[in-house]
Amino acid sequence: MGEQQITVAATPDALAQAQLPGPGSPRTFFVLPLERKLRVAEALSQICQAEISGGEEAEVLYVQHQNDSLTSQFEPLMIDITDHLSLWARAAFGTAQEATNFWLGNSRSSTSYHQDYYENIYCMVRGCKHFRLLAPCQKHRMDVRSYPVARYKESAAGLHPVLLSPAQSVPWSSVRSREPAAGPGCRCHPCWPTPLHVTVRAGEVLYLPACTWHHVSQSAGEEGCAIAVNYWFDVASDKLLSLLATLDQ
Repeated sequence: MGEQQITVAATPDALAQAQLPGPGSPRTFFVLPLERKLRVAEALSQICQAEISGGEEAEVLYVQHQNDSLTSQFEPLMIDITDHLSLWARAAFGTAQEATNFWLGNSRSSTSYHQDYYENIYCMVRGCKHFRLLAPCQKHRMDVRSYPVARYKESAAGLHPVLLSPAQSVPWSSVRSREPAAGPGCRCHPCWPTPLHVTVRAGEVLYLPACTWHHVSQSAGEEGCAIAVNYWFDVASDKLLSLLATLDQ
């Protein structure tokens, strides 16, 4: 796949989707990454070399396009993937497979606390992923706020967030650190729960139930990158979504 083009997320701070202060503004934005089109060989070289060199590059690259990216952008790799996991999951959940995604990054990339409305089967191929997990019912402690949406744009000075639309907003947890302590000005519940810490290594699979809050970081190891494939499945019943709606009240 060396010459094939793929979508790669670029950020200056390794946070692919997160709430950040806007430049010269007291407002906080939910900032989306800049998306680059790179050849697979080029992306792999830059991601791995940054890990091996231990440098602080001006931008961090992360292959995290989602949107069924394994089949849409990495289709040649499907020959190396058996369907026994997806068949088992379809039988277990009783629902159709929504998407299969491919992830590739180095140790600098991380994802702040969030929840996905899918059943998630997460498979490590190389390196490790470190999950911090909290139950869906902990939402009242996650300090969810509505943020205007921005996206990183490129200029001579580097990447900087640009507001997309004043009318567009995203609800997102204001908890940025892995295990924050409540303090002045923090609306988080003072009794911060202890997350379940899970490390998923190459060859292991994590089942992440729908709507579980999770913070994700990764270790690339000697090879310079962490690689994973995950399967998203629709939630079989509206009972879970009804419960979450009740907890929002």
